[in-house]
Amino acid sequence: MKLQKINRFAIGIGAIIFVLIISLVASYVVSQSSLGKLEREAENYISSGEYGPASTIYARLYTKTGDEKYKVKRDDTIKMKTEAKVYEQGINKLDEGDYLSAVRIFGRIDRENSQFNKQAKEKLKEAETNILNQVKQAMEDDNVYLASSIIKDYVKIAGEIEESKKLLATVNKAVGEGEEVASEEEDSETNVDVGDIKTEDLPEDPKNWVGKTVKIQSPRSNLRQEPNLEGKIVGLAISGDPIQITKVKTDGSRMWCYGTITNLRNGKTIKAWISSKNL
Repeated sequence: MKLQKINRFAIGIGAIIFVLIISLVASYVVSQSSLGKLEREAENYISSGEYGPASTIYARLYTKTGDEKYKVKRDDTIKMKTEAKVYEQGINKLDEGDYLSAVRIFGRIDRENSQFNKQAKEKLKEAETNILNQVKQAMEDDNVYLASSIIKDYVKIAGEIEESKKLLATVNKAVGEGEEVASEEEDSETNVDVGDIKTEDLPEDPKNWVGKTVKIQSPRSNLRQEPNLEGKIVGLAISGDPIQITKVKTDGSRMWCYGTITNLRNGKTIKAWISSKNL
């Protein structure tokens, strides 16, 4: 009889233990299922570019489990959220044609393992190519001072890469030639009453340019002896200086205007060629 009671007691204890084990297993399975669901939810948010909600979920998972992997993922998604904003700012500047600002912004995304890093590098290269093309175009337009401004700003941001070094050297040489001529002009005497000069807008049709007196628009423009970029620099004009056009010549895709240019600072006149891009 006593043995039967002991057996029943043992069976009861065994049953209780079994129920507890089943409960613990069930609780663990439910917990793991819940964690898996939250992880998938966070991954879906990341896939759709919603990094804020994803980081919130990983923060909950870290608090709930204490698992360091969730802390790492939380921190990573917070950084991704910041990088996404920075990348969007860079894209906006690129679309606006503000390539220098785009280079500066894309350069801030420097985490090698970031999904935005590769995209930013590609866009950075695109912006840099556009900047170098702007410099080359300014040189083609004989606006070396604009080219100088662009390339110097670029070098300050990105450093001297091989192509920029070559362009910078070419631009500095051209600017130096212009400055040397400008220095010589400062010593000349005034010989024109600049108050008598009247200007008008440059007509759209180059056929109507001859005989017109118009203002030079570029901040600083080279004046050349011949209508090409190899022509000797004989003077320097700045924005507002008038030119009375007497001849027009085409050099490939570039138009050149010949005439009398008046230096408004000292009244000196010079007859020379100037790229129409500067008018």
